[in-house]
Amino acid sequence: MLTYSSAICRTSRSGKEGNLVASAEETFAACLRMYRAKADLTQAELAEKVGVDAQSIVNWEKGAYMPSLRTTVKLADELGISLDQLAGR
Repeated sequence: MLTYSSAICRTSRSGKEGNLVASAEETFAACLRMYRAKADLTQAELAEKVGVDAQSIVNWEKGAYMPSLRTTVKLADELGISLDQLAGR
């Protein structure tokens, strides 16, 4: 089943899939939520693995803030995905 989050995560910058056009923050947030769920990790578990507090994960998944590049690399590594996948590309 294609959820709204996974649709945004899979939407290219041109918005071709379902004509969804999302900001970088929305796309990152949707991808982070989707891949974290696929990895069967809670926000607290992922936070512990990357060395941040759980509230940071909450804020990133809401699209309120974006993590640093260093933290984004750690997130991708812990989720077993590429940076491109985490960015929705």
